[in-house]
Amino acid sequence: MTLSHYLANRHRYELIAVLALLLLIVIINVTTIGMEFERDGVGPGWREAWATESTSVFSLGVLLLPLFYVFKRLDLTLANFRQKWIWLLPIFFGFSLLHVAGFVVLRKVLWAMGGQQYTFDPLLLELIYELRKDFLDFLIIFTLFYSYQFIIDRLRGEARFLDVENQQDNQRLQFLVKMLDREYLVKVEDIDWVQSASNYVVLHCGERHYPMRQTLKSLNDELSKSQFMRVHRTAIVNLQRVVDIQEKGELGVHLVSGELVPLSKTYLPELRNALSKPKTVSSVSVT
Repeated sequence: MTLSHYLANRHRYELIAVLALLLLIVIINVTTIGMEFERDGVGPGWREAWATESTSVFSLGVLLLPLFYVFKRLDLTLANFRQKWIWLLPIFFGFSLLHVAGFVVLRKVLWAMGGQQYTFDPLLLELIYELRKDFLDFLIIFTLFYSYQFIIDRLRGEARFLDVENQQDNQRLQFLVKMLDREYLVKVEDIDWVQSASNYVVLHCGERHYPMRQTLKSLNDELSKSQFMRVHRTAIVNLQRVVDIQEKGELGVHLVSGELVPLSKTYLPELRNALSKPKTVSSVSVT
């Protein structure tokens, strides 16, 4: 598996990895508690262990996606950690309380189906106990999330424009990509298109994709208007890379790389006008 293939399908692989991890946690916890029940000769054993741990892990799994979203919005880095770390406290308490509320409701339902009653008493003591356990889970999730983000960013590289300006049109000429322990230059004209991605943009250059910590709007202001054009709220294209405009079915822009970039009707007239200029008209058609 190549890095580009993984990045193109990363959400699928990430989902599989998270589900596998949750299943592993359930199996480990159930077998541990079940064997303790068997050893001590108390409780119903495996059935209760399975019900208890599966509800806890299920509640945890439901919260992972919102938690990842909050982590992304927080955008914690070494540079801003001292200013932003305090936000981790309300995030943790919110996560833990929702986790506890989730598995308590699930257990009450399961126990009621079996003709029994589940109680979470004494409330304060049980809550402190669960907060202590959740703190370790939160710390592990936090560490894994940011470690994974760091590894991915280092593998695929991160771009930034150099402080070198074109004296003719006052536009940026090249950007610097840091990948692992290497740095190299890529020319702006090598960009096929730019995609918005949360707090980043992604520069698509052939088979390589480079994240850049910048908004699409600010980057659009940096790029040459004679060469680049915004065609969607999430996309900017290099006009020199456009093959044709697709208007039948899904509206989009075909590029020489074979990619279909989304196109908004708002930008369609302006794009047609730009592509009708002599330097690009011979290579562009409308389908």
